[in-house]
Formats: sequence, structure tokens, C-alpha cells
Amino acid sequence: MLKEMSPIQSNEDGILSKLYRKVLIETGFINSVNYFINRYDGKKNRTTISRLILSGEMTWNSFTFLTLTILQAKYIELEITIKKDGETHTVTVKQERDSYIEKEAGKLLRRSVELLLRALSLEDKTKELIGKYYRSGGKKNKATIPKILDSESISWKSYIFLIFELISNTNVDMVLNVKNVHGKVTTHKLLIKKND
Repeated sequence: MLKEMSPIQSNEDGILSKLYRKVLIETGFINSVNYFINRYDGKKNRTTISRLILSGEMTWNSFTFLTLTILQAKYIELEITIKKDGETHTVTVKQERDSYIEKEAGKLLRRSVELLLRALSLEDKTKELIGKYYRSGGKKNKATIPKILDSESISWKSYIFLIFELISNTNVDMVLNVKNVHGKVTTHKLLIKKND
């Protein structure tokens, strides 16, 4: 859906995969990944693992599923930090292990977008872009904006697209906090650059 969006075209597909590989290396869970791949039989609940490892693509739902499953985490917490006009703004997306991932993950991202827009006073900019979308007849490269705001779900690609499109930011800092079943919290950081 975002192939025409040149500012993030070169890096948006692999952002979550890159962060996830970093997490796996730092936590020593590579063997767990190999174990799950060996068990992969094409069933629905294994598809996300195969897609991540074999193609390098990942959705927010599969990212959440893999983190909670392979790392046996109690929860994951993703902090996205934006700097605008010298001010720093951070939004947090948290996913509990017992939550229904497929239903709730998109809502969590959408909620964090709303908080981010409010913190940055970008409601007017959002309305302007939505207006352009409808005036353009709903062309492909504008589809993510109304999809996010008119529905209760949001994809990871749409989330990154909104951050860069609405905020015109050059860098986005992401911090992933993972709490395992023993209560230990590990922190993993990744910087997304707009023109990488």
C-alpha cells in the first residue's frame, strides 16, 4: 500500500524484522526460532514465524505474537520517541501476554497515534491530509490515512507512514521493553531514519 511513498519506501518493510532480529541476538533466543521453524507445518498459528524468518517481513501482530511466544514474555512495551521543534514526545504501546493479539494489537497502535497527534498538536494537519484523500478520489497513496482514523485498526506500515508524513521528522527512536515470565526486563533500541 505504501510503495509510492518515497520518504520511507526504502526502509519501512524491514523495520520490525530488524528490531526483532536485534532482540533475538541480544536475548540469545536464536535456538528457539530454529525450533519453531522446524515445527512449521503451514498452519495458521505458525505462518508468522515462517514469514518473518524466510522473507524478512513482519506485521505488528506477528511481531507481538513472536515476542510473546518465543521469548515467553509477560508483556512487551514499545516506546516511540519523536523530536519536533526541540521538544521530545514519547508514546507507548503495551501488549499483555493474555490479550487477544489479533484483535487488540491494531487498536493499541491506533491509540498511540491519537496520543501522538494530540501531543504534537497535529489534528489540523491530519484533517488536511484526509481532505486531500477524499478530494483525490481515494487514490492508492493516500489510503492509509483514512483507514487509520476511520477504523479501529492500524498496520505497522501505516503507523510509520503517519509519523513521517504528519510530523516530517527525520529520525524516530524506538525502545522495546520485554518482561519475561521471571520478571526480568530487557531493553532493546532501534533508530529509524526517514531517508535510509
